[in-house]
Amino acid sequence: MTREQLRFPPGLDGQAALVQPLRALPHAHRHDELELNLLTAGRAEYLDADDRLLVLGPGAVCWWFPSEDHLLIRAAPDSAMWVVKWRPSLVRAVVVAGADSRLAGQRHPLRRDAVIPRSAMQRLHGLFLALVADEGAPGPCNQGLAFALHHAWSTTVAAAVAAARPKPDHDLHPAVARALRLLRDDPACSLAVLAEEAGLSPDRLGRLVRTQLGTGLVTLRTQRRLEVAFARADAGGNLLTGAQEAGFASYAAFTRACRRIHGVAPQQVRRAESGT
Repeated sequence: MTREQLRFPPGLDGQAALVQPLRALPHAHRHDELELNLLTAGRAEYLDADDRLLVLGPGAVCWWFPSEDHLLIRAAPDSAMWVVKWRPSLVRAVVVAGADSRLAGQRHPLRRDAVIPRSAMQRLHGLFLALVADEGAPGPCNQGLAFALHHAWSTTVAAAVAAARPKPDHDLHPAVARALRLLRDDPACSLAVLAEEAGLSPDRLGRLVRTQLGTGLVTLRTQRRLEVAFARADAGGNLLTGAQEAGFASYAAFTRACRRIHGVAPQQVRRAESGT
């Protein structure tokens, strides 16, 4: 997989951004920068390169290291998440200065599903807000980025140690992982084709999806189509062409699906996401 080339504001060794609501991505990606996700509201689900499902709720922290592919497959309409990224040079400097050497690795050395206390989440939230406010001053901002990296990692390690006990296995059934990847590549794929490609009957695949993902296969496909429709519209098209490319038979069908999933019309979803 081609690495994504990230760009930061001039002079900065990283960046923090509060993303709300989250939008599922069409493709898995990786990059040289260390990335932290801190979910502050709602729910989000990631799929990693090994088809493991990661379910995040408020207070969940997730780190993505340079060699790790990751794909956001679903997020709640009320989701909000801090996405913080650090250049490799800053990570190395922090490690040399006395931080945990595991930060300089290529893969995550801990459990991914660490959940920090609410008080710790609020402290990190305030720290990241300060980073955003300091973006116009590279010197103070880079110092803040270094401190934020050290503090966020220490908080994560403490939470992981405190939660060191057996947890449910979130690995996806191969058929469910196959269906998710098919929907990622072709949101217009029919349920019959999904089941055939997954090697199961539609009923069996539907039961597995509901058991592992907590939602029905039809709803999952509808959510994926909506995500693609909005992404295509955001890429320079409009909602009508986005709906057509996502496999909706008509704009009316697209609107009905949007109301079922989000409770509002497509135009209202776009206004909410743009903050207007």
